[in-house]
Amino acid sequence: MSSGGPGGGRRGLIGRVAFPVIFGAFLGYQAGFARYGFGRAAAVFPIALIAMGTASTLIVDAVAGERERHTLETLLASPAADIGIIAGKIAAVVLYAWVIGLIGLFAVGVASSFAPVPISPTVLVVVSLVALLEAVLAAGFGVQFSLHADSVRAAGRRFGQYAVIMNMIGAGVIGLVVAPASGAVRLGIAAVAASVLLIIDAALILLACTEGEQHTLPLAALSAALAEARVPSRMLGAATPVRSLERAVRETRPEAVVLWAHRAETASPGALRALLRYPVRRLVAGPGWGTRPAAGAERVTTLAGAIAALAGRAGGGAGDAAGDQRKV
Repeated sequence: MSSGGPGGGRRGLIGRVAFPVIFGAFLGYQAGFARYGFGRAAAVFPIALIAMGTASTLIVDAVAGERERHTLETLLASPAADIGIIAGKIAAVVLYAWVIGLIGLFAVGVASSFAPVPISPTVLVVVSLVALLEAVLAAGFGVQFSLHADSVRAAGRRFGQYAVIMNMIGAGVIGLVVAPASGAVRLGIAAVAASVLLIIDAALILLACTEGEQHTLPLAALSAALAEARVPSRMLGAATPVRSLERAVRETRPEAVVLWAHRAETASPGALRALLRYPVRRLVAGPGWGTRPAAGAERVTTLAGAIAALAGRAGGGAGDAAGDQRKV
């Protein structure tokens, strides 16, 4: 969790601690002038956002960042279970973010003691629990985004879609304490919005070369075309072993998997048969599959046909798909 470079970790830690202390002192003193309990709780609520922001930044770097640096594969190849690795990352991030939030709340309590109406310990306890909730939500959603995104930047963009929902959940929890009716409404709206976004995010397309296949440029072109069509995809790269492909399918639960083979000797149906045990569409692409059995998978022969098959395009795209895609 250091920021890198000589002394960078220490400077980064001082910066992370100084901000919640200064911000918390400001919020605490201002909240001491609020007339009502809800106003004081709402004024202190931004401290929970510090915990959420800290957790989201760290978890995205811990998962998507490690994949960019090609160190995540080394961890997953270790004897430790995948779920244990991810759980360990989440626990460390949540604990760190919550401690940062608690430091801010301590500053809130100290500063409010100099105001006309100090903030009650009950409000501080409720906000501390909200901060913990925000950190857990941010870490959980961050893992989901990082496993689906191709880069740290892409994961950060997707996290922004859920930030408002997490804030609504936190505000709803506070509302349940001081205004139960409005808090319940906020939680209900947040739950519906999160469910819709999770359903949309589930439509992921996995792109992989068969084992032994090194030609990745066509899959890169397909990934770019899918991005233009607003269809999320993830490229596994060249020469993807069958076990790695299965692991990716289990972790990301994609809607479809596209296997590319440029040469007939790399167009092995073994990967296709291995995918039969998963509820996923199987598509094959590339000249290598021209004379090879595709184990019941769909064939796509052009970029337009692949986009039509994966993005569900109507009109001209559907016509291309009729010509480019057939069952084998």
